[in-house]
Amino acid sequence: MAVCARATRWGGIETLYQDSGIAPDLSISGNIFLGRELLLPGVLGRLYLLDDRSMAKRATEDLEALGIAIPPSNPLVSQLSGGPRQAVAIGWAVAWARKVIVLDEPTNHLGARQAFEVLQAIRHAKQGGLGVIMVSHTLPHIFDVADRIVVLCLGRVVADAPTSDFTADSLVKVITGIVERH
Repeated sequence: MAVCARATRWGGIETLYQDSGIAPDLSISGNIFLGRELLLPGVLGRLYLLDDRSMAKRATEDLEALGIAIPPSNPLVSQLSGGPRQAVAIGWAVAWARKVIVLDEPTNHLGARQAFEVLQAIRHAKQGGLGVIMVSHTLPHIFDVADRIVVLCLGRVVADAPTSDFTADSLVKVITGIVERH
């Protein structure tokens, strides 16, 4: 089993790093519950036997709430392509977040269809009441899901405004430093 840095549980905030921390040799539900496994009731739970059925059911419900359909077979994550794999990672963060999820380049290295699936999961998370902070250099994706854009340069905020205040051209100018502040 791969051991990966996954997320912080501090203050209801979950963080999904650019390298999603998915364990490819575990099932989808195994990844959703990694580090938070459900045990069988009674003596079997005291023997640390996992309640795979309950975890699979809850993982399916949590992912379907985000618009992510998983096969009934609950396959290993290694059997999924990039988009569904990243959607599972986002589903994991959303399943455990209580207030905010922070996503670092969630659509990086994905094709158009796969990126669409991930952006759809982000939209569902927002509609479910979670705050979403997304770090991205892919401007169309920013304009697609962001309500507000904050541009940082060397740790300093150089722009902070509603997405509707920007065009792609004006945002590029702020990012590249052609325009000092927006």
